[in-house]
Amino acid sequence: MRQLTVLLGACFILATGAAFVVVRTITPAFALAAVQSAAHDMGRAGFHDDSGLMLDQFGSTTLTANDMQLCDRCVRSLTPSSIDLLAPPASFTIEGVGFVDKGFGPPVVKFTRAGVLLGQARANSLIGSTTLIVPIPTDATSLSGPLPGLSAGGAVFVQVYNQTGPTSYLLVGSTSLTVQDSRPPAKVTSITPESFDLANPLPATFTIVGQRFIDSGYGAPVVNLTRGGVLLGQARANSLVGSTMLTVPFPTNDTSLKGPLPGVLGGGAVLVQVYNQTGPSSYSLIGDITLTVTDSRSPHVTDIAPSSIDLATHQATFKVEGQRFADNGFGRPVVNFVRDQVLLGQARATSLVGSTTLTVPFPTNGTSTSGPRPGLSAGAVLVQVYNQTGPGSYLLIGSITLAVTDSRPAQVRFLNNDRLRICNPRCQPFAAQLTAQEGYTWLSFSGAHSDYQPVWTPILSNSRALAIGFGATLSFPGSLPIARGQRYALVETLDASNNVVLVLVNEGPLDSAAAQQLGVTETTLPRQRTSDDGTVHFAPAEAAPAGR
Repeated sequence: MRQLTVLLGACFILATGAAFVVVRTITPAFALAAVQSAAHDMGRAGFHDDSGLMLDQFGSTTLTANDMQLCDRCVRSLTPSSIDLLAPPASFTIEGVGFVDKGFGPPVVKFTRAGVLLGQARANSLIGSTTLIVPIPTDATSLSGPLPGLSAGGAVFVQVYNQTGPTSYLLVGSTSLTVQDSRPPAKVTSITPESFDLANPLPATFTIVGQRFIDSGYGAPVVNLTRGGVLLGQARANSLVGSTMLTVPFPTNDTSLKGPLPGVLGGGAVLVQVYNQTGPSSYSLIGDITLTVTDSRSPHVTDIAPSSIDLATHQATFKVEGQRFADNGFGRPVVNFVRDQVLLGQARATSLVGSTTLTVPFPTNGTSTSGPRPGLSAGAVLVQVYNQTGPGSYLLIGSITLAVTDSRPAQVRFLNNDRLRICNPRCQPFAAQLTAQEGYTWLSFSGAHSDYQPVWTPILSNSRALAIGFGATLSFPGSLPIARGQRYALVETLDASNNVVLVLVNEGPLDSAAAQQLGVTETTLPRQRTSDDGTVHFAPAEAAPAGR
């Protein structure tokens, strides 16, 4: 027998060299029966030479004793062994055996649940080798960066390690900690101000009151402002008072964690959501509250810069100023460039500053949201700004006039239409030379355009077409208007009555990527035959006889 059991009611004294251990709360009768089952002779009181035991009987009072088992390294107790996060202790006292500082610091204590490290702290006091004072774990006490922290939801495993080297640790022992949390539930209860008008100076900050706001080592809580599921603005609190109050700056692109955002534009309810950041890119929603936004400003456009342009040297963008420009989740405002109700060009703003300033690219077919457009040309242009309010809906905010000039020459070419045949007597394609009174000359074989040439004059008048090799000349009295910065084609062809005419076709502005193959017919001049040898005439290709 290697044990001695101490009982109030029965005492068994073991031979020299025995260790001590207590088994349980017992009565003398129970102890007597247990020992008699292993002893040689326990029938009377007194010392027994054969067993080395002495039995003294005193009565039947019971005794509860503590475990006194010897160990080289172990944890015996944790005080307190149960905590409530409503009022957590500043520190724990851990009793055990084998706690040491080997020159790398006092022991380190880990708090884990289901294998997940919740918190960590190094003892700030080591008494002998048996007692540790350990601060409650926070991110500030952690040796391995921010950690989730203690929480309710099952026993927490408390492990004590001696540090044996710069990065090496030896487990001494462990025990359990019960964690409860009777704090009020996480929520947002108020925001101040709770409403504002965009027509007035915007509030510099909001004060948000609630429960369980925390900085887990990744920064103060983050606040999102949303409407209809669209993130309008975002800001991190710049002040956290306890776990109940935040001061949050008014959201701008500078406060956003995700880059530029639309901002709080236009009246309506805005949902304010508060998140605790729990990791490098993870967040936990604490709660939300509604912010009322009104906008008493009248929507309008006040300025465009530049207000006049020369298409020969135009700028790449326009700056448009006004009120109530908005991105409602369908994109920034769209700008139309209109003359006489004809949409010349279109572009979506590439930048929206607040609700007052747009940056708009020069309109081209590449910027159009509704397909190819004629493009800007000299003359007054109405610039209209629209907020997009839905997948296919728009709201006119206002308009302003843009003055457009064009110092570039027009580009003009000539086409001798392959529908036209010359007959003398056989009908065949032919080359024609067209000369305008202003001195411009083009040469075209049937069906082939001439090269473009710049035309600086505002008209081309009294043009004459010579059928080369046939001696026939056609005259087209009258004038054709030519606008700077445009492409044109002069087409010698047949009208519906098979009369030879000269047609001016506008092929679009020089800024367009290519000439419009189906351009707009602007002017038609009938021919006046002036000379031939009497045997030459013209006929449509589909009706011309092979000979005459």
